[in-house]
Amino acid sequence: MESAYATRPCPVCAADAPSSERPIQSAPPAEERSFESLQQLWYGFFPDKAFFSYQRCAVCDALYCPKYFSDKQLDVLYGSMPANMAEVEAGSLERTQLGYFQAVPKSLPSGGGLLEIGPDIGLFAEHCVRTGKFERAWMFEPNREVHDELRRRLSPTPVEISTSLTDLSRVPEQSITLAAMIHVLDHLVRPLPFLQELRPKMRADGVLLIVTHNERSALARFLRARWPAYCLQHPHLFHPASMRSILSRAGFQLARTVRSVNYFPLPFLAKQILLAAKINAPQPPLPSVELPLKLGNFITIARAA
Repeated sequence: MESAYATRPCPVCAADAPSSERPIQSAPPAEERSFESLQQLWYGFFPDKAFFSYQRCAVCDALYCPKYFSDKQLDVLYGSMPANMAEVEAGSLERTQLGYFQAVPKSLPSGGGLLEIGPDIGLFAEHCVRTGKFERAWMFEPNREVHDELRRRLSPTPVEISTSLTDLSRVPEQSITLAAMIHVLDHLVRPLPFLQELRPKMRADGVLLIVTHNERSALARFLRARWPAYCLQHPHLFHPASMRSILSRAGFQLARTVRSVNYFPLPFLAKQILLAAKINAPQPPLPSVELPLKLGNFITIARAA
């Protein structure tokens, strides 16, 4: 029977060579479920965990889903998502985003443009424009409901906001001194062509900052298929070596990677632990203590090669 989903090559090296090793799967895997059933599991956290099977590329070792949603299916799914109302408290998000900003090299030159893919309300971008180093900001955010807040946070820096995540055609070439993608690259179905399109937009002294999950982190190895990053929204996942590989193919040079710190309220963490363990029990009352944790995400800093 013909599959309802698209077949895709490795997103890093374009090889059609998934490894023969045992894939990482949900039970049952998403490719064996109907599209209608996956629509119900697309957004949010559910005890019934479903994701497309992840296999490792036999050529470059990248981890990806050889079967995934088609472009048309993704349009339906993203078009039906509610506004992004994060479950993590605002203060925790702000401290996490500040940590990403602090990873930007202090030697970043002045006078160019700031570009961010998926900035949401602009917590990271606001820190950037406050340095006074940017003449203009280019924000790519599909959620129109946050555009006013995004403009407010970046004021008085001139800003252009696009609802597309991947159409960079209006950004002048060799104009960007800092480009940021915070938990975006592992959502893009075609990450290599996007990075290749981004490369000419960067100044020779520009910096690219990427935040992604680390599929080889201790937490991922411990939780295995229960790891939250194995989900329907991630058609692939990175580790530092596969990140270096895709950046090199796109014309960037990896400068360094560092584990990132995420801030979480204790009640939020308890909820995630119960879901991961499939424990159907009331969550005990807990104080809203904020914990700084290194949970398997990493920051990549790259420069134009």
